[in-house]
Amino acid sequence: MQVEPFAFNPFMTNCYLCHDQGEAVLIDASCDTDAECAEVMRVIDEQDLKMRHLLLTHAHVDHILGCQFFEDQFGQRFKAHEAAVPFIERADEQATAFGVEVDPPSVPTTHLGAGDTISFGDVTL
Repeated sequence: MQVEPFAFNPFMTNCYLCHDQGEAVLIDASCDTDAECAEVMRVIDEQDLKMRHLLLTHAHVDHILGCQFFEDQFGQRFKAHEAAVPFIERADEQATAFGVEVDPPSVPTTHLGAGDTISFGDVTL
């Protein structure tokens, strides 16, 4: 497995593109600008990666700034713990409190919890 780390947005929040055998997982789409989102897409395109999963570790605003871009790009929703839902539903309030703008992602319909696994390539997490 290869891990491509990025640090995005005014908070320098980490975003990770993990990939193996041509399949990828994006964790915490923290990119705030078109240029930051394009940086992730460049790696995806250069490596010819198929996006298997979009994941959130949690839904504080600095972790979700780029979620809608990638949901639109890959036609899938982010997966997150069910406790993330209220934060996503109030993403605009979070953004205002921190002086940033956010295009809130869709509310996750797949919730992750203890014991769940995510597979891509030959990797199972």
